[in-house]
Amino acid sequence: MSAGFHKIFWGFLLVFLKIHIVNVDILPDPLGYFLIFQGIKILLMDGSGDGKRAKWIAAGLIFLSIPSVFMWNNAGEQPAMLVQLYGTALSLLKLVLVFHVFRMVLEIAIRHGQSELKKRVASTFNTYMAVLLPVTIAESFLMNMSGDWLTAVSIVLIIAAVVMEIVFLVLLRALMKHPWEIAEA
Repeated sequence: MSAGFHKIFWGFLLVFLKIHIVNVDILPDPLGYFLIFQGIKILLMDGSGDGKRAKWIAAGLIFLSIPSVFMWNNAGEQPAMLVQLYGTALSLLKLVLVFHVFRMVLEIAIRHGQSELKKRVASTFNTYMAVLLPVTIAESFLMNMSGDWLTAVSIVLIIAAVVMEIVFLVLLRALMKHPWEIAEA
């Protein structure tokens, strides 16, 4: 069980971190989604039904995120709009993936009789979705703003998104370190 959460944690960490050298992301998202896919496969061997959708979404994101490895040169209005649409689509698909990962984790916590863990996962899930869904939707409206409003709204959205991603990673780290074998006995 811990091995599955280990892969999922490192996969989401790779997707979260963006380090570019020249025009290439040295921590590629497809590798992160591959690790998430592998982690979900391990957890599915434990019998989690909700993870099947998460597994297929992660598999799709492996291929759909390949262009994100390269920074695109936004010369002109049309390519910039396409890049923004692509980025928004990836963000929405990642949000759907996280939704299904949370459901899978809730099912595992319930099946193992971990009521405190279930409460923590449910609380984090509700907060994550309440913050990230509006942030992801608001991103597509930023192109219609200008000046000080654009800067202020962008900063608030970025801070909210980063904080929630870190909260999610902390939860995954706790799941990775959780004594599952002891809990099952």
